[in-house]
Amino acid sequence: SVLRDRCKSLAASGAPREHLLAAAAALREQGEAVRALRPAKSASRFTERPRVRNKERAGALRRFLIDTYGLEALASGAGVLDVAGGQGALGFELLNLNRVPVTVVDPREMTARRLGRKWERGLYFRTEPLQAYNRPAGRRGLDG
Repeated sequence: SVLRDRCKSLAASGAPREHLLAAAAALREQGEAVRALRPAKSASRFTERPRVRNKERAGALRRFLIDTYGLEALASGAGVLDVAGGQGALGFELLNLNRVPVTVVDPREMTARRLGRKWERGLYFRTEPLQAYNRPAGRRGLDG
């Protein structure tokens, strides 16, 4: 800020102590005035806005891709390129549930530990209405 720069220039020029103290007091008052204008922070960061949980968004996107393009199209060629794939949930589901080849591109390392635990517990196979989406490409299912 301008006052902070003024304090630094006064100190560097060897100004009298009274001038430095007056500039520091003005700087403190300015900081207090700015803090007074800010809204008070809530006790929890979650009370600011409703939080939307996106825990199963990869499964929803996989089902959308299957409905829109069909498994045969997704599995054709080199398969699906998942850019900014994060932890690889979409790629994991497409490969393991539908046998669609997937390449995940993300700067972070992919860790499938959580996805593997869900697989071992059978969580991908518990919801009966969604089982139609868990067919490998080439089998009779949603896409014919």
